[in-house]
Amino acid sequence: MKKLILISGLCVVGLSQAEPRPLPPIIDHSSYAQKSAYENQGSANQATLSMLAQMNSLQTEIQQLRGLVEQQKHELSRLKKRQQSIYSDMNSRFQKLTPTAGGVSSDILTHGDLAIPVAKRQAAAPVMPFVKQAAPKK
Repeated sequence: MKKLILISGLCVVGLSQAEPRPLPPIIDHSSYAQKSAYENQGSANQATLSMLAQMNSLQTEIQQLRGLVEQQKHELSRLKKRQQSIYSDMNSRFQKLTPTAGGVSSDILTHGDLAIPVAKRQAAAPVMPFVKQAAPKK
Protein backbone atom coordinates (compact mmCIF):
# COMPACT_ATOMS: atom_id res chain seq x y z
CA MET A 1 0.00 0.00 0.00
CA LYS A 2 2.86 2.33 0.71
CA LYS A 3 4.02 1.91 -2.85
CA LEU A 4 0.66 2.91 -4.20
CA ILE A 5 0.57 6.07 -2.12
CA LEU A 6 4.13 6.92 -3.15
CA ILE A 7 3.34 6.50 -6.86
CA SER A 8 0.18 8.58 -6.55
CA GLY A 9 2.09 11.31 -4.76
CA LEU A 10 4.79 11.42 -7.41
CA CYS A 11 2.18 11.67 -10.16
CA VAL A 12 0.45 14.60 -8.44
CA VAL A 13 3.78 16.37 -7.89
CA GLY A 14 4.80 15.72 -11.49
CA LEU A 15 1.58 17.18 -12.82
CA SER A 16 1.88 20.29 -10.72
CA GLN A 17 5.42 20.97 -11.94
CA ALA A 18 4.77 20.25 -15.65
CA GLU A 19 4.87 23.26 -17.93
CA PRO A 20 1.72 23.82 -19.89
CA ARG A 21 2.21 23.57 -23.65
CA PRO A 22 0.85 26.32 -25.81
CA LEU A 23 -2.09 25.35 -27.95
CA PRO A 24 -1.73 25.47 -31.72
CA PRO A 25 -2.92 28.74 -33.26
CA ILE A 26 -6.47 28.96 -34.41
CA ILE A 27 -6.66 29.35 -38.16
CA ASP A 28 -9.21 31.82 -39.38
CA HIS A 29 -10.20 30.84 -42.94
CA SER A 30 -11.71 34.23 -43.56
CA SER A 31 -8.20 35.74 -43.77
CA TYR A 32 -7.32 33.61 -46.84
CA ALA A 33 -8.25 34.42 -50.38
CA GLN A 34 -11.71 33.56 -51.46
CA LYS A 35 -12.59 30.03 -52.45
CA SER A 36 -13.04 31.06 -56.10
CA ALA A 37 -9.30 31.83 -56.33
CA TYR A 38 -8.56 28.19 -55.49
CA GLU A 39 -11.13 27.00 -57.99
CA ASN A 40 -9.45 29.12 -60.69
CA GLN A 41 -6.11 27.56 -59.82
CA GLY A 42 -7.66 24.13 -60.25
CA SER A 43 -9.02 25.07 -63.65
CA ALA A 44 -5.60 26.47 -64.61
CA ASN A 45 -4.06 23.14 -63.63
CA GLN A 46 -6.73 21.37 -65.64
CA ALA A 47 -5.94 23.54 -68.67
CA THR A 48 -2.23 22.77 -68.29
CA LEU A 49 -2.95 19.04 -68.07
CA SER A 50 -5.18 19.30 -71.12
CA MET A 51 -2.45 21.07 -73.10
CA LEU A 52 0.09 18.47 -71.99
CA ALA A 53 -2.17 15.63 -73.14
CA GLN A 54 -2.76 17.40 -76.46
CA MET A 55 0.99 17.91 -76.91
CA ASN A 56 1.64 14.22 -76.24
CA SER A 57 -1.00 13.19 -78.77
CA LEU A 58 0.48 15.58 -81.36
CA GLN A 59 3.96 14.17 -80.79
CA THR A 60 2.61 10.66 -81.28
CA GLU A 61 0.88 11.75 -84.48
CA ILE A 62 4.09 13.38 -85.75
CA GLN A 63 6.02 10.16 -85.11
CA GLN A 64 3.41 8.18 -87.03
CA LEU A 65 3.53 10.63 -89.93
CA ARG A 66 7.33 10.50 -90.02
CA GLY A 67 7.10 6.72 -90.20
CA LEU A 68 4.67 6.98 -93.11
CA VAL A 69 6.98 9.43 -94.90
CA GLU A 70 9.88 7.00 -94.49
CA GLN A 71 7.76 4.16 -95.87
CA GLN A 72 6.68 6.30 -98.84
CA LYS A 73 10.30 7.29 -99.57
CA HIS A 74 11.35 3.65 -99.52
CA GLU A 75 8.44 2.63 -101.76
CA LEU A 76 9.18 5.45 -104.22
CA SER A 77 12.85 4.51 -104.36
CA ARG A 78 11.93 0.87 -104.97
CA LEU A 79 9.49 1.81 -107.73
CA LYS A 80 12.07 4.06 -109.43
CA LYS A 81 14.60 1.21 -109.44
CA ARG A 82 11.98 -1.18 -110.81
CA GLN A 83 10.98 1.28 -113.53
CA GLN A 84 14.63 1.75 -114.51
CA SER A 85 15.18 -2.01 -114.71
CA ILE A 86 12.02 -2.44 -116.82
CA TYR A 87 13.19 0.35 -119.12
CA SER A 88 16.65 -1.20 -119.44
CA ASP A 89 15.15 -4.63 -120.14
CA MET A 90 12.83 -3.24 -122.81
CA ASN A 91 15.66 -1.26 -124.37
CA SER A 92 17.94 -4.29 -124.52
CA ARG A 93 15.16 -6.44 -126.01
CA PHE A 94 14.41 -3.77 -128.59
CA GLN A 95 18.08 -3.50 -129.54
CA LYS A 96 18.22 -7.27 -129.99
CA LEU A 97 15.37 -6.97 -132.46
CA THR A 98 17.07 -4.29 -134.52
CA PRO A 99 19.17 -5.73 -137.35
CA THR A 100 22.92 -5.33 -137.54
CA ALA A 101 24.57 -3.78 -140.59
CA GLY A 102 27.93 -5.24 -141.56
CA GLY A 103 28.41 -7.15 -138.32
CA VAL A 104 28.26 -3.98 -136.24
CA SER A 105 25.18 -3.42 -134.12
CA SER A 106 23.33 -0.31 -135.07
CA ASP A 107 22.30 1.89 -132.18
CA ILE A 108 19.23 3.41 -133.72
CA LEU A 109 17.69 4.23 -130.38
CA THR A 110 19.52 5.94 -127.64
CA HIS A 111 18.12 7.34 -124.45
CA GLY A 112 17.63 10.83 -125.92
CA ASP A 113 16.03 9.53 -129.15
CA LEU A 114 12.88 8.32 -127.43
CA ALA A 115 11.37 11.80 -127.61
CA ILE A 116 11.64 11.74 -131.45
CA PRO A 117 8.45 10.57 -133.18
CA VAL A 118 8.55 7.07 -134.70
CA ALA A 119 8.12 8.30 -138.30
CA LYS A 120 11.20 10.56 -138.06
CA ARG A 121 13.25 7.79 -136.44
CA GLN A 122 12.32 5.35 -139.20
CA ALA A 123 13.17 7.93 -141.84
CA ALA A 124 16.56 8.51 -140.22
CA ALA A 125 17.28 4.79 -139.85
CA PRO A 126 19.60 3.25 -142.42
CA VAL A 127 18.07 1.02 -145.09
CA MET A 128 18.56 -2.61 -144.23
CA PRO A 129 19.81 -4.76 -147.15
CA PHE A 130 18.59 -8.07 -145.73
CA VAL A 131 14.88 -7.42 -146.26
CA LYS A 132 13.54 -10.21 -148.47
CA GLN A 133 11.20 -9.50 -151.28
CA ALA A 134 8.04 -11.50 -151.56
CA ALA A 135 8.17 -14.44 -153.94
CA PRO A 136 6.02 -14.16 -157.05
CA LYS A 137 2.73 -16.00 -156.91
CA LYS A 138 2.18 -18.93 -159.19
